[in-house]
Amino acid sequence: MIDRLPQTPIDTPGNAAWGAYAHPMDVVGDTGLTKVEKRRILTEWAEDARALKRASGEGMSGGENANLAEIERALDTL
Repeated sequence: MIDRLPQTPIDTPGNAAWGAYAHPMDVVGDTGLTKVEKRRILTEWAEDARALKRASGEGMSGGENANLAEIERALDTL
């Protein structure tokens, strides 16, 4: 039997946005990222925030608090 390590999509930096950046504007200010990468990170972060908001509205909890408005403002600055 061959054991496989879990596959991590390394080409999706947004997956790590929650841990890598404290605030959405930190993504905007990261000079090591292209505008496309910043937009992708923030878009994925916004999608996660919307999913958490929906889950919270359905009585589920346990996710991190997401400030969707702050994420959207950061996207607007790009």
